[in-house]
Amino acid sequence: MTPDELRGEVERGELRPAYLLLGAEALLREEALAVLRAAVLGSGPADFDLDRLDGERLTPAGLVDAVRTLPVLAPRRLVILREPEPRATGRGIGEALVALLPELGSGGSVLVVVAEKADARLRWVKAFPADAVVHCDPP
Repeated sequence: MTPDELRGEVERGELRPAYLLLGAEALLREEALAVLRAAVLGSGPADFDLDRLDGERLTPAGLVDAVRTLPVLAPRRLVILREPEPRATGRGIGEALVALLPELGSGGSVLVVVAEKADARLRWVKAFPADAVVHCDPP
């Protein structure tokens, strides 16, 4: 999916439980993230319903806790995980992602993983449905 297709999907009211924003173009990744943030949190305050996680410092338990936390002011929570791959293979982040993705449909969270590049052979990348991967590549 492209960022434009994501925007169209969100405008139709379709929101998936998880997205992978993947590609070298930082501007497209940030624009896609802004579209998802507006769709999930609306225009209200996001203090309680937004988690920004960094793959460098995150533990698998921290990821699970963030995703399983119930929303406070919005109908859903937005959990943003940036660059999980440096530790995904060595620290269990990848396995935590693989385990969490199937349970997201029933929860109150939308998980957005943002990565400049990711090895498509890794289990956590393959765990995302192909139509939930937003390719943010330079034109």
